[in-house]
Formats: sequence, C-alpha cells, structure tokens
Amino acid sequence: MTPGMLSGAIGKGQSGRCLAASLWDNEYLHQRYVDKELAALIREAGVIELHPKWAVI
Repeated sequence: MTPGMLSGAIGKGQSGRCLAASLWDNEYLHQRYVDKELAALIREAGVIELHPKWAVI
C-alpha cells in the first residue's frame, strides 16, 4: 500500500466495470498520491474518468 493510504477496496459490477475506493490519513497525502502516481496508473489500466462529484466524499 502507498504511504498514507489507510485502506482501499475494488468492486466489480455485473457490467464488468470496476470501482476503486480508498481511505487516506489526510488530504495532503492523498493529493501527493494523485499528483505523483495516479496519472500513470490510470493510463496503464485504461481507466475511464468518473463524474467529478463522485471522486471525493
């Protein structure tokens, strides 16, 4: 797991689409992960983007 990430889960629906959710120690560590690692992981996995309102709770 990435430093600062407390938990994570991935679910797969009947349509074959997946949803990944994660819980972070604080907003700074989450933003650091987004800025430094997430873009490469998204490109590698071929992920589609979600509606912005669904991205952060």
